[in-house]
Amino acid sequence: MNGKGKKSYAKLALFSFIVLVPVGLAFLSKDKLIDTFAVAEKKEVAVYRVEPREFVIKLPATGELKATNSVNIIAPSVQFPLEITRLAPEGSFVKKGDVLVEFEKRETQKAFVDAYAEYRKAVQEVAKKKAIIEAERKALEVDLIKAQFALEKAKVAAQVDESLVSKIELLRAKLDAEQAAAELEQIKKRIESREKEWAADLAIIEVAKDKAEGTMSLARRNLEAMTIRAPIDGIVIYAETWRGSGMGKVQVGDRVWPGFKIIELPDLSKMEVLAQVNEADAGMLRIGQEAVVRIDAYPGPEFTGKITKIASLAKKKEFNSPIKVIEATVSLDETVPAIMKPGLSAKVDIFAEQLGEVLSVPQEAVFEKNGRSIVYLMNGNKCSDKV
Repeated sequence: MNGKGKKSYAKLALFSFIVLVPVGLAFLSKDKLIDTFAVAEKKEVAVYRVEPREFVIKLPATGELKATNSVNIIAPSVQFPLEITRLAPEGSFVKKGDVLVEFEKRETQKAFVDAYAEYRKAVQEVAKKKAIIEAERKALEVDLIKAQFALEKAKVAAQVDESLVSKIELLRAKLDAEQAAAELEQIKKRIESREKEWAADLAIIEVAKDKAEGTMSLARRNLEAMTIRAPIDGIVIYAETWRGSGMGKVQVGDRVWPGFKIIELPDLSKMEVLAQVNEADAGMLRIGQEAVVRIDAYPGPEFTGKITKIASLAKKKEFNSPIKVIEATVSLDETVPAIMKPGLSAKVDIFAEQLGEVLSVPQEAVFEKNGRSIVYLMNGNKCSDKV
């Protein structure tokens, strides 16, 4: 009893005793202020002292522990089905970077080796082409230098004083200069044309090399994807798959397609309870309501929490059950990884409403008589009913 209840009790000058159970039975504990009175024929009945006290309306629920955050491990996006060759043991705790799943690697290893060989071949083709282009460019540069030298020489010969040479020799020198200038221009145009041709030829094999590099990179990613490592610390939970006659956990040897969920890796640092509340009580649920959780496997400790999410639609409690429930997520104030494991069942009491100082009696003290709910009042050694 809290302090406020004690104060109210002190102020009461008169109180009543409510008879709880039929003669000869007493079920309530001492903390409910039960006294035993000798009544008719010296037989005993349990009574409950009525007084104003705080009254809490609780919604009972069952639930299951789950991690607030978890990572789904799925089969990688490749263009072929995958065969599982290794799985981390279910229920084992893994650290970030530990191996979770491995798939058959022979095909992807061969694909990578072949792609790498093609890439190396393409790289060599590019290098070979560049060497050829460079050699040809240098030869043309030599021809250009020679043509420039020939033109300069021809220009000097054509500028000799007419008094020193004959007209024919001077004419021949001018023709040689013109021819040298034409040859120089021709070499320049040839170099310009060849540069374009070289660029086009090189672009073609560069494209082939880039394509080979892309194929090799994809093959490398596919090979690396054959080993999946844990992205976070967590506990390994196998996903289920259809096995012809029913659902079963994934196992080594299974063939899966890209995107198939293999493992759920929950983060155990923050846990919550997915509670199932009877559909009839769903209207009393509110975000922020407090709750008390008891884990079935560890019935001693109690853990507090608050409702953080309420499902918008009802669902069947079980596959073939007509009973429907609303799922409410209870975020726990404290997480104890040593005992809180995903999948453990729990019982939940949700504090739907807290009333102030009111008169209340245990449910066991209410009886039906002539279609009405009554309680029995004890006055001395006598009992009387009251609606």
